[in-house]
Amino acid sequence: MAESIYQTAVTCLTKRNYKESKEQEALIEWFDLSYKKYEKLLVYVPNGQDVGPKTGARLKRMGLRAGFPDLVLFVPSGIWSGLILEFKPTDSGTVGKEQKIMITRLTAQGYCALAVNGLDEAMRIIKDYLG
Repeated sequence: MAESIYQTAVTCLTKRNYKESKEQEALIEWFDLSYKKYEKLLVYVPNGQDVGPKTGARLKRMGLRAGFPDLVLFVPSGIWSGLILEFKPTDSGTVGKEQKIMITRLTAQGYCALAVNGLDEAMRIIKDYLG
């Protein structure tokens, strides 16, 4: 039986990205509690998961794009159409070439697209973005 996308995302939490996933979980929980008006509008994009070739090909056909950032906040603010974050764990992680290109492309389209390092920086960016 084919594995669902949700099951794939859940089962692909490895030691390599465990810290990142725990920090992102904390960020989502903090956001939903702190910004009730925008609850559920900060969304995780399940990109970069280790999946088999069949699932990977299907995800690409469905529109999953290499380098797309991890989190999208669907709330406009000032000149920006939304906030898009490439999340790296505190004190580790490198923004890849495709990620840098995608951040540049998204910014050119009117989104505030940034790479952040860890929970504290992500919280500060969101607070600043929402005013």
